[in-house]
Amino acid sequence: MNGVELTIIKCMYLPHLTIIGVYRSPKVPVTQLFMDDFSKQTATHSTGAPSSSQEFVGYIHNVSAVYNEKFFQCQLQGRDESVTRAVCFSPSKRKIFADFQDKKSPIKIKRFKVDTNANTSDLLMGHDVIVEHYPELDFQRSQIQSSTTLLSVKSVRVGQHITVKAKLTNMSKQQKAGDLTLVNCILLDPTASMKMVLWENFINQVENNRTYIFHNVTVRKDKYNETIYLNTAKYGTEIRLTEDFTEILAVPLTQDTTQFVSTTVEGEIMGIVSINSYFSCFKCKKKLEQSTGAAYLECKNCHMKQKLKPASQHWYAQVMVQFSDEKSLELTLFEEPIKQILAIQNQKSQPTLTRDILTNSLLNLPAVNFTYNTTTKVVLKIAQKE
Repeated sequence: MNGVELTIIKCMYLPHLTIIGVYRSPKVPVTQLFMDDFSKQTATHSTGAPSSSQEFVGYIHNVSAVYNEKFFQCQLQGRDESVTRAVCFSPSKRKIFADFQDKKSPIKIKRFKVDTNANTSDLLMGHDVIVEHYPELDFQRSQIQSSTTLLSVKSVRVGQHITVKAKLTNMSKQQKAGDLTLVNCILLDPTASMKMVLWENFINQVENNRTYIFHNVTVRKDKYNETIYLNTAKYGTEIRLTEDFTEILAVPLTQDTTQFVSTTVEGEIMGIVSINSYFSCFKCKKKLEQSTGAAYLECKNCHMKQKLKPASQHWYAQVMVQFSDEKSLELTLFEEPIKQILAIQNQKSQPTLTRDILTNSLLNLPAVNFTYNTTTKVVLKIAQKE
């Protein structure tokens, strides 16, 4: 078939064993073995598609760079603000997707397969996918946060433009590179840390220890140590302030490690800035996006629908702490320090933690020793005074 021969051997004495041999003519590219079959599947597959008649209508968001020179991914917004992950194994199609994303145009997609393995409903597309303008949509485009992480950036081809959400830390002093001015900094997200270079007018658009969406920044490689870093582009880069991460961030990477040490000081919680909680997926442990009054939630990562149980609820708080030298600082408490506070107050047996219980525990806590990261201002440990 198309220059490819298949040989299937069944063993008489080992009926559970099947041997399949594939012969490919040198004239047939290796990718054709997969793409031909993939195209046939996408043309015939209709079960579980996000819309009927093997078509998807909606908007394209967060088109990624091309990973390992083989595929790119994006997010598709459907009706009721539903979001579907899409993966395209034809890198040449990326420009089409990116153009529709940048124009914020409503689109129709045809010729794809829906992956229903492992409780997912991802759209898989090949070289024959069709993406076209579809002006008859009856719903509006919404804002969807980028799914690109700093860890995934390391597999992106150098020179490509990406969008990431990250906390900016450790801004250096301004330096001169010829006639231009630059600042080095460190970006953090829950998956990794990475160096970034800010040029010219972007320097005054950011502040230390704030979280931003960095749109259309360039992936670069240091020619001396071959580490990957990010760079503001001459054209197209946008930086927008956004909400902080709820997860614990990665440890910053820097040559000057003294800037990222922890310290322990005696202090007392004088006030609560905020108390929040989120639910995590029972399967993949990723954060679940909550909707008011929902009886169950669907994980956007693994697509498993699940009940809301106290065991999957995680609390965190931002508090104002006054130290023994009268200085004050805003610190962030995640689960482990909160458990240590409850233990100090002999509340380990609390069946369900609530906002009121946590508020009382924080405000009734006597002076204790706080060990925290001096850069991220995240509390690592709380212990009673010796």
